[in-house]
Amino acid sequence: MKKLDKKNVLIIGDTHCKLSSCINTFIPINKSHIFCSSKCGNSFRNHLNKAKLCKKLYQKSKSGKDTKRKYLQTDKGKIASRRNSKTYLQTPTGKIKRVEYLKSKQGKLNHLLGSEKYKQKYPERVKAVSLANRKLPKGNCEVENCNIIGEKHHDDYSKPLEVRYLCMKHHREFHKAVKSV
Repeated sequence: MKKLDKKNVLIIGDTHCKLSSCINTFIPINKSHIFCSSKCGNSFRNHLNKAKLCKKLYQKSKSGKDTKRKYLQTDKGKIASRRNSKTYLQTPTGKIKRVEYLKSKQGKLNHLLGSEKYKQKYPERVKAVSLANRKLPKGNCEVENCNIIGEKHHDDYSKPLEVRYLCMKHHREFHKAVKSV
């Protein structure tokens, strides 16, 4: 015999359907069973697809672009943008696009402008690195059990010929350790 509650809804089990407009309860078969019927599941998926479409249309609209532009000007937006950009550049597609961009006329120009900006901002670093590269030979990484040819690391740029040799991996780790202190 079927049980009905006060609202004349069929009571099947103790779990409520996850579709907000559905008020049925049911006994789930497993943990991933969250809808009382395939009709509710399909309705939910259709709702999600409509929401995704609306989001895409909003992002393409003028007000959506303005909202995104304002968000990207905030600190939180800048951090998210950098993180997404770095993640994309690590993908095979991102690497190919980056190489193509650097070969383009605009990419070469922007790279040149960036180099000049760096030279103007850090003239002492540029001089120290240039002098060390001209005067000092290549050397192996100073970390134990690492025989990879190392990069020259300056602890003090005012002493350009005092360097420590670190391979790329240990150089990165060294800077992370210094940055965290």
